[in-house]
Amino acid sequence: MNECSSATCLTCSLARLVACLRSNRGYAYRLCPADQKPTEACFQAHHLEFVGDEQWMQFGDGMDMKNRTTIKAVRVNNGTVPEGSSWTRNPIPACADVGKNTIGLGAFNTPCHEPQFEPPIKGVFGFGGGSCGSSLATCTPNEFNEHSFKFGVVDKVRVPKLPAGDYVLSFRWVSRW
Repeated sequence: MNECSSATCLTCSLARLVACLRSNRGYAYRLCPADQKPTEACFQAHHLEFVGDEQWMQFGDGMDMKNRTTIKAVRVNNGTVPEGSSWTRNPIPACADVGKNTIGLGAFNTPCHEPQFEPPIKGVFGFGGGSCGSSLATCTPNEFNEHSFKFGVVDKVRVPKLPAGDYVLSFRWVSRW
C-alpha cells in the first residue's frame, strides 16, 4: 500500500494525521470535496477509516516525528453515525476528580489528581488546554499554553478512492464517549 507523507496527498491509500487535542472526547476524520458546500451530510459521506489498533503520541508540541511512543488505540464502528463509520477514543484520560472541589466551573483551573481510566503513558492525563474553557471564566494566553498538552496524537487512516481534486478535512469530536 502507498502511504502519504501529508494530508494533501490523496492518490495514496493510507495517511497519518496528527491531532493536538484540547479536550477529552472520541473523534473521527472526514473529507468533503472542496467544490461542494461543507455540510455535515457531505462530511458523513466521506468518513476516513482508522487503520490498525495503534496510535502514536508525538511529542514536541505534536511536531517531532522522531519522538513518538506507540500506544494502543480504542476504536469503534458499531452504534456510530453514519452507521459503520470508524471513530477512536482520545487516549488521554480526563480527570476523574472534577466536581469534588469545583463551584460550577467544571474543569476550569481545577486540580487534577487522578485519571478517569488508565493512561497509555504513566502520568499523562488531564484536560490540557480544555481546562481553560468555561462559559464563566477563561484563561490568559499564557495560562492556556501552560495547560496545553505538549504532544499530538497520530492516527493512521485509510483514504477512500475518490476523484482527484481538493478536499476539506474535518476533525469531528463527539460530546460523549
